Amino acid sequence: MAEQAFFSDESIQQQQVAVLSAANSELVVSSDSNRPMRINIKQTDEQSIKVTIGQRVKRDLIMYYQGDGTQQLTIDVTIAADSQVNMLLLVLGTAHVGINMTTHLAGEGAQTNASVIGVVKQNQYLKITNQVINDARHTIGHIQQRGIAMDTAKITFNGIGHVKKGAAGSDAQQASRLLMLDTLATGEVNPILLIDEDDVMAGHAASVGQVNQDQVNYLLSRGIPLDDAQRLVTRGFITQTINHLPQGWQNEIYTEIERQLNHE
Repeated sequence: MAEQAFFSDESIQQQQVAVLSAANSELVVSSDSNRPMRINIKQTDEQSIKVTIGQRVKRDLIMYYQGDGTQQLTIDVTIAADSQVNMLLLVLGTAHVGINMTTHLAGEGAQTNASVIGVVKQNQYLKITNQVINDARHTIGHIQQRGIAMDTAKITFNGIGHVKKGAAGSDAQQASRLLMLDTLATGEVNPILLIDEDDVMAGHAASVGQVNQDQVNYLLSRGIPLDDAQRLVTRGFITQTINHLPQGWQNEIYTEIERQLNHE
């Protein structure tokens, strides 16, 4: 994967960037910042990444993977007490990738929104298992997953929310949605809730479908060209996973996804 800058907006030039390329990499985050941290995941045949978040930390983390070939990737995140971490895993490229991401809400009051955006094309296969484990009391773990498949590509999303015994007052929610842009593209969503405690809130939602033609037709009736209409519908599909980020970062993510959709 090229090491060129992914985000170029002048308002976010002072970003913090970590490049994880070793077979077993570890990153420790112990301070607040109003700037998201980008983690570039460089392609190797098999890789394990560990991220540890200290106590009372509020951060946005963007993990970016792009490559080709075949890879198995394991991401393990631990969040300490009273920390709030929004995570986004962005997967692009033409690789056949299996990713297992597990987030442990290890301290009381820990919170995360573990989001995934995957865009696949050609004959690519992407399988992501995104698990959030509520280990401690009053923890909040939300999973948001959005996948877009083109050509003959396939996406599988496994979402697992696990509230452990003793994690009373916790919240485990998940929503996974797939958008098929071609008739030969396929997808599968498997939402799983494992609840070992009584005093909790939990829920899940899942869908697999094609572009909403009613939405496209409405935009066409307003004089918007077809390509622009489809682009706007696609943007709307992923907005919920990135709307917490600064606008400059959102624009760059949209641009990268649209390049992928245009086979660039």
